[in-house]
Amino acid sequence: MRILYFDISGTLVAEGANRAKPRLADGAFEVAVRDAGFERLVCVSSLVRTVRNLVREGRTDDSHEALFRLCRGAFADADRFRDTVILPEDARPRIACIDLEADWWYLDDLAGLYCENAGREDLYRRHRGERILEPAPHGDGAEILEWLTRIASSSHQSP
Repeated sequence: MRILYFDISGTLVAEGANRAKPRLADGAFEVAVRDAGFERLVCVSSLVRTVRNLVREGRTDDSHEALFRLCRGAFADADRFRDTVILPEDARPRIACIDLEADWWYLDDLAGLYCENAGREDLYRRHRGERILEPAPHGDGAEILEWLTRIASSSHQSP
């Protein structure tokens, strides 16, 4: 099973923006993820903790819906989001959530920092630009779509 671990702020949504990065908007990210063959998505964003706190405080009763809204249009299908996105109980440290025995991929504008914080600089060095993409936090999302397209093409090639 192909699994994508992803961040939101600075990755899908530019820092300080209230909409998905332009190239990822209107569900374009969701389509590219589906085309790349991802069956599971794990949100490792610190926003998961924020949403879980909102649920505990009774300010929302649906963590998936709240997180879907925070993706600001990168996903278009709320039901598919609910069916495919896993929200870990504790995404800290983010790298600890990754099942390195699976067909894992990691998308985070702070991937290098989180790998370093977890003492996994080796993982970052070995997989940066391949299994790990660290997009520009203020970019338009084009590099994310290119990366997902490469993943999709590699899965269609014969072994």
